[in-house]
Amino acid sequence: MKKMFLGMVWLGAMSSATVLAAGSDELWEVSSTMPMPGMDMPVNTTKVCIKKGKAKDPNNAVPKNRNKDCKMIDVKISGNKSSWNMKCTGENPMTGSGEITFGNGTYNGNMKIHSEAGGDMTMVYEGKRVGTCQAK
Repeated sequence: MKKMFLGMVWLGAMSSATVLAAGSDELWEVSSTMPMPGMDMPVNTTKVCIKKGKAKDPNNAVPKNRNKDCKMIDVKISGNKSSWNMKCTGENPMTGSGEITFGNGTYNGNMKIHSEAGGDMTMVYEGKRVGTCQAK
């Protein structure tokens, strides 16, 4: 019975891995944090599927804000660097600017955010390509 259970767990894990690996788009693991003086903020890590060749666009590479009223503006992509400004309207208006530098299957960057309600914050993030997927 124990061997059968372990076999089922292994088969389930392999099926999940196959689904994640299916497709010709890029699966990225993105870690972000907001360093604050005197506070250790936990790192937030997520996986995101990005259409092949579209990772340099900050609209795809930057972790999404829950505020649906945020727009990336003045986006510039040159060589291995991307930069942008951000404007959020609505209940929690804020502005920001950021940049990303890309390596071979990796990137790192930061975004400075100003909010009337919360003051100034900096978000630091890094990403690495970890496989393939099928973007929607």
